[in-house]
Amino acid sequence: MKSAKIRKNGPESHRLHSHSVDKSIGLGCDRIIVLTSSPVSIRQRAITINCGMIILFRMEQMMQISLARLFFFGLSLGLRNLVRQGGSFRRQCGARKLIARIFHPVDYWRYAEIGLVLGRLGSHLPTDAPVRLLELAGPKISALLLSDRFAQAEVVSLDVMADDLKEWHLMKSQLPDRGRRIRLLAADGRGLPFPGDAFDAAVSVCAIEHFQGRGDVEASRELARCTRPGGTVLLTLPVASEYSETWLEEDVYGRKYEGEPIFWQRRYDAQSIEERIIRPGGWRLAERIYVGERWVPFERASRRVLGSALFEALGLLHPLAAAAFIVSSPEIEYFQEPGRHLSFVFLALEKPVP
Repeated sequence: MKSAKIRKNGPESHRLHSHSVDKSIGLGCDRIIVLTSSPVSIRQRAITINCGMIILFRMEQMMQISLARLFFFGLSLGLRNLVRQGGSFRRQCGARKLIARIFHPVDYWRYAEIGLVLGRLGSHLPTDAPVRLLELAGPKISALLLSDRFAQAEVVSLDVMADDLKEWHLMKSQLPDRGRRIRLLAADGRGLPFPGDAFDAAVSVCAIEHFQGRGDVEASRELARCTRPGGTVLLTLPVASEYSETWLEEDVYGRKYEGEPIFWQRRYDAQSIEERIIRPGGWRLAERIYVGERWVPFERASRRVLGSALFEALGLLHPLAAAAFIVSSPEIEYFQEPGRHLSFVFLALEKPVP
């Protein structure tokens, strides 16, 4: 456990409160899934055998991207990487990442986030048209999936952490045709290196809440500047009943801890989403979906009981867990009932046409 500081809006907005944060929870923002118009959003069905495990599920959904498709895409990519360039990948990125790409192909929450973002993007853009897509600071496998989903798209994926891109330059080489349509660039989302109206759409999966200071506000403005009129931006953000910021007493994303807490992330409420995301970019809110878990907070409980290393080693079972525990609703009141745990909000934002 590491101690953290959380700053909240309201009467006590200028006080710092001690809060225990389990580092093993990861980004703490990957909680979103497939949706329907009703609160109950996922149903398990039949069975398929892969690597000796039962992993088939069928989901009642709006997004047209199944957990199974995401699972097999990530797994096959990891296996191809091992067979074709395992030695080179291990020397450059380490044996742990080489093995993780197979046994932990997609994170538990990413099944929900990426599946939702890709599926809903398909309702805004034709999947067979030559479009330009921007992926900002999220998991790089989402850029590879974008190129797979949109057959003629040019995909540009940005991250301020240049070292993290090395792994994905190697991974995209396993997709020779689609990989050529993906550009991985080291750049800051608060100052995008593109002209105005350069992209038809953009996505950002639980990323801009980690931008320090007014970084999320600046990123919203930059996304609006670089998206064409009528274009769409799809975001996922951690959400709660009130706004808060979390500060950690440890190294965070390349920033060294030197005695003062380091900003890690913010968790939004309805007011801060309006003030920090929608209004600065001049967006029109097209869709909002709240996502969380039912019964128990499965990921957090599993990491505490099993430890992070074992939980991630069991990554081949994560899609089953996601199908069982993650639910969504367009109404936040759904998560105010007992046994439901709110985690994320999905936003579809449209840039108005003048």
